[in-house]
Amino acid sequence: MADDTITESETTPDGRALCPYYSLGDSENFVREIHGVGGGWEVALEAAYEHLYKTSNPDQNRWWKYKLMSAREFGLLERVGRAQDAKLRLTKFARQLVLPESAEDAAVTRRLAFASCSLYKKLHARYLDSTLPAVDGLANLLKREYGVAASVAPTAAQAFVNSVSEAGLLSKNGKVLDPFPLS
Repeated sequence: MADDTITESETTPDGRALCPYYSLGDSENFVREIHGVGGGWEVALEAAYEHLYKTSNPDQNRWWKYKLMSAREFGLLERVGRAQDAKLRLTKFARQLVLPESAEDAAVTRRLAFASCSLYKKLHARYLDSTLPAVDGLANLLKREYGVAASVAPTAAQAFVNSVSEAGLLSKNGKVLDPFPLS
């Protein structure tokens, strides 16, 4: 079995596991929206927020923070600069999803983005070749084994289930697939 321990770099300041609140597909849509703000690969954080929410002060919007955190956990977005100079930069993965060379290129990039989330990598290894538990059971596991906050765990569990499917890692009979099987 894979190592299920969470390292310090994979946790929030209060020691809870970093986990996407939004699914891979939601995060992909979010980076498409960010790209649409200026049409480039980097946009001022304030400009992106104002464009998407028609208001200012992103520090007060927890949904915005959850979207940023989720996109960062999938390796789709990074924040560069500080305070008023902060920008959002779409990563190589995000650029490949926004403007894929082919459908296969996008599919491979989704699997890579899924696997770049350390918690998802651990959960994927745990359930490889098995069916996923019910969302309630998965939420309990996230709370018990990974320290995910009780208020976030049900949504995070559903985001994981959705992400497995969106990454193309769920077989027709409901088993979790290897993202890069050896032929």
